[in-house]
Amino acid sequence: TWSSLLDTLEQDTERGVHYKLLFLQRHGEAWHNVIKERVGDDRWKTVGVEDSYDGITLFDDSLTKDGLSQVRDLSTKWVEEIEKGAPLPRSHYISPLQRTLHTHELTWGPSQSGLIVESLRERYGVYTCYERHNKSWIRDNYPNLEFEDGFREFDDLWESDRREPKWHVDSRVEHFLNGLFNNDESTVISVTSHAKFIKRLLKYLKHPSYKLQPGQMLPIVIK
Repeated sequence: TWSSLLDTLEQDTERGVHYKLLFLQRHGEAWHNVIKERVGDDRWKTVGVEDSYDGITLFDDSLTKDGLSQVRDLSTKWVEEIEKGAPLPRSHYISPLQRTLHTHELTWGPSQSGLIVESLRERYGVYTCYERHNKSWIRDNYPNLEFEDGFREFDDLWESDRREPKWHVDSRVEHFLNGLFNNDESTVISVTSHAKFIKRLLKYLKHPSYKLQPGQMLPIVIK
């Protein structure tokens, strides 16, 4: 049960062992997911580099109708889990891409605060769905969220001709986790991110692999 898990974490913390209970959430289905599946991997290499395709925006794309439903369903299930004793996260961290920001808002409510963190991004470069809006646009559309220190106005990480190396995603994972344990006293934490980032995070922790579907959430305990 949730209560027994929380009791265990609290007792161990009193003995000097520190834990984090992370709720890892993948964004709901976005338009690039649909288009990539529709055109296939080979054609995606030419389609995905464009800002739009067939009248659909791919640049930092939004959630689809199904994606919205997936996240709203999860939010409803969360209400049920809270009634069963599930703990509410005390800290919220979100990738700066539109689909993750909207997923966080739909899951926890528009008034929920949180911190936007570049390290939580999907593996960036080449494809426009991995490029983010500028900081001003994000602030205007998600005014209750804050930015990590040093968050830049424009996306200078994304490059049109170079994909981020996987080893660099791993270094982002390590940097993010070190920051959690060194700077955040919260035990229960929400992380809204992307499939590849979550996959590399689980691998870094030597956690059994688990492929989150769009809009799904995975709770894990880190010692």
